[in-house]
Amino acid sequence: MHSEILKQSRSSMNTGRPDVHARLMRNYRGVPQWWFLILLVGSMALSIMLCIIWKDDVQLPWWGMLLASGIACILSLPIGVIQATTNQQPGYNVVAEFIIGYLLPGKPIANILFKTYGRISTTHALSFLADLKLGHYMKIPPRCMYVAQLVGTILAGTINLCIAWWLLTGTEHICDVNSLPSDSPWTCPKDRVAFDASVIWGLVGPKRLFGPLGPYKNLVWLFLVGAFLPVPVWILNKLFPKTKWLKLINIPVLLGGFASMPPATPVNIGTWIIIGCIFNYFIFRMRKGWWQRYNYVLSASLDAGTTFMGVLLYASLGSEKKSIKWWGTQIDHCPLASCPTAPGGCTYEREAIEREIARGGLRDPITGQVLQDYLLTPNHALYCTINLWRQQNYVVRILKSKIKLETRLDSEQLRALADLSELCKESANDKKWIIFESLLPLILEALKPEDIAPHLSHAEISCVHSINEI
Repeated sequence: MHSEILKQSRSSMNTGRPDVHARLMRNYRGVPQWWFLILLVGSMALSIMLCIIWKDDVQLPWWGMLLASGIACILSLPIGVIQATTNQQPGYNVVAEFIIGYLLPGKPIANILFKTYGRISTTHALSFLADLKLGHYMKIPPRCMYVAQLVGTILAGTINLCIAWWLLTGTEHICDVNSLPSDSPWTCPKDRVAFDASVIWGLVGPKRLFGPLGPYKNLVWLFLVGAFLPVPVWILNKLFPKTKWLKLINIPVLLGGFASMPPATPVNIGTWIIIGCIFNYFIFRMRKGWWQRYNYVLSASLDAGTTFMGVLLYASLGSEKKSIKWWGTQIDHCPLASCPTAPGGCTYEREAIEREIARGGLRDPITGQVLQDYLLTPNHALYCTINLWRQQNYVVRILKSKIKLETRLDSEQLRALADLSELCKESANDKKWIIFESLLPLILEALKPEDIAPHLSHAEISCVHSINEI
């Protein structure tokens, strides 16, 4: 496959005999290269101005924007090749977030912007190429395509921003899952995934999660696993060239298929698998002529119909605060999604609910519903949320203490030492993080002045000094 792609790339760059589409498109004037260069230079200049003038708000320095743009330029071609041959576009969101998370820890807005200038630029570049290819086949003049894309981008960006601002200011409790009714459509699953990513990779940072002291440090080895995973498949294809099913194994497609799953629900994924198997396996094999003529037209029609119905339902029902309740409006039909520990869906501390059951309690302590059995299901979602909050909490406390120590003010340093002493009493892991954040020199410097040390208790001083033992 790689040699075939290389041959096609070389032949497209040579001045050989053009195909019928290229010959017909010669009747139109092409787009000058300097049109694209002006657009590139103008966009880069505006982006650099944004990073310099509003640096405190966007948190991303100018060199971060240039680095993200460079990554997009390098990776757009290989990702485009994979998409052209497999119809799957692998993303590098995590790689971009990982890089900027190490370079600029504690800055979630910068993390989002870096991902936008990097990964999203690649996505839009490939989408732009796809539109140009469609216009090439439909014999649309190249200059008309360029102007239509430019005007459409400006209009779409402006309209999207206005609608997003209108929804955020006009929809009560938008994206707040805890305050919205169960059948509300404004749960914002993709936006919550983006927010969680900004917290994990930007605020907390990969160093605290995947670094030497992080709880997930071993997961970093999976980058190497993913890099070498195609090698065994390639070797098997060389050893058994006549085995047809081996040629169907494509590691980027298999791994990239999971990229869209985090914001989706089981209903979405189940429907996706069923419809995909029906049209791209059974109909492709049994009715290939119909598939070639109508399959992708039907796919585009279903997408357009879904979008149109979404707008129509909001305009007719959502704006009037009315809703339709039926089987299809339920989110995932999974009673274990919230992991309740009792029929009422309430969560308790295990020791407390077990003690209540041991005393002969036959009802849920809060809802009063009769317990059908005594099987307790762990609330993994709440457990993960608590752990994430604890990580964010001590990270924020350490960073705030570092800022106070750097002020060199006695009152601020006293508060910082007291807070750090509480942290190192709570967990030995917090002591490691105090060292990892290079706070030890600041702590020892703050303990030297005679007017600070007497205000600390002996326990606090010994706790802070005990950091040296790690």
